Amino acid sequence: MRPAMSAIILVAVIFLLVMKPKVAAAPAVVASSSPAKESWGQTPAVLAQKWSAPGQTQAYTDIRTVLKLHDIDDYMSTIVHNDTYYRSVRDACFLRFPHCAEMAAADGGRSCFDAKTEVFMSKQCAPACRVCDWSSRELMCNHHDNEALDALRPGDLHRMFEAMSSDPALEELYGPRVIHSRPGGGGDGEGSGSASASASAGTTHIPDGPWVITFDNFLSKEERDVLIHYGHTIGKGFQQSKVRVGTAGSANRTSSTNWINHEALMDPIIIEIQRKLEKVTGYVFPENNFEPLQVLRYGEGGKYDHHHDYFPPHGDRSHGHRVLTIFLYLNDVESGGGETHFRDLGGAAAAAAATEGMAITPRAGRMLIWPSVLNERPNERDDRTFHGSLPVGEGGIKYGANAWIHIRDYRTPKRKCKF
Repeated sequence: MRPAMSAIILVAVIFLLVMKPKVAAAPAVVASSSPAKESWGQTPAVLAQKWSAPGQTQAYTDIRTVLKLHDIDDYMSTIVHNDTYYRSVRDACFLRFPHCAEMAAADGGRSCFDAKTEVFMSKQCAPACRVCDWSSRELMCNHHDNEALDALRPGDLHRMFEAMSSDPALEELYGPRVIHSRPGGGGDGEGSGSASASASAGTTHIPDGPWVITFDNFLSKEERDVLIHYGHTIGKGFQQSKVRVGTAGSANRTSSTNWINHEALMDPIIIEIQRKLEKVTGYVFPENNFEPLQVLRYGEGGKYDHHHDYFPPHGDRSHGHRVLTIFLYLNDVESGGGETHFRDLGGAAAAAAATEGMAITPRAGRMLIWPSVLNERPNERDDRTFHGSLPVGEGGIKYGANAWIHIRDYRTPKRKCKF
């Protein structure tokens, strides 16, 4: 071989040896995501103990569980012990059950949020479900989520009610529809829903005020009966109403209440009622913005003095303020009384007397809706919608249900809060 050719070959061989990429030894387990790099230098046995409660360790029998252990280490190391949001919970967030990683890995994490297992998983296996903050009532109940989305912008409330008051499909499904009050008022509204005589002193003129609308055939008899049934049977049945959360009832509120929750939320009839509530409000509000239905029972003389559904402390919580109230009447009150009374509407001058203002008569199946906030400033209270439930007549009984709608997601923070 000529010297020149030999020199070329030698240079080529040296180049290949120098430039050959170095192949690193593959880790024992390859992640499907990108957990903290440090965790890959630790054996599964180390990770199984690292975030377990003192004296415990995690069982691991397959590749999915090992991957979950790496995921737990990523969550705890890079998020819980790195973000000041978790400062109050990080030292108490452990895997408290030896099969947490296995359970969370076995079904792709569904056990963390399944109705039958989420309470156990959130308390015993919080790192595996990435929910260390669920253990803090302060974080879950009172924390204001700046990234939560408002369902209403300025002007949206009026647009929603305009559609509700004019949509012929809603009239056909749930009517007759009656507009008892609206911004700017109006003349004879025959055919599109006009003010009732009780709401407008015997005329068909629609008073100027906030939107107040009824649909007289919103609930079927079966739906009404199911709500009343659950009111009597969920938990301990109807209990003395609270004036505010955590406070006992008083002389100004003498009803009893119960909440539609737990298994009742999965009843097809309850699901259908929820679907109808979303439909009538134009699908502006997702289901999670609704509080669970509150069923009420008023006996003879039962009442609720004038009050407002807007509760200022809600503004500091993730779910924000109540923006709408829907009241569902579940029976006719044969004895009379039980009207929903707006003291400042219908032309009355801010008087609390029951002879003035606007009164909506209970009627089985009727739905009543009104706003708690202002159209252009949907986080501020509309002072015109103070209302009360007038006393039920002698020997009478009144059943109803409240649906309160919040400007932001209510159910997700409250579900976490209860743990």
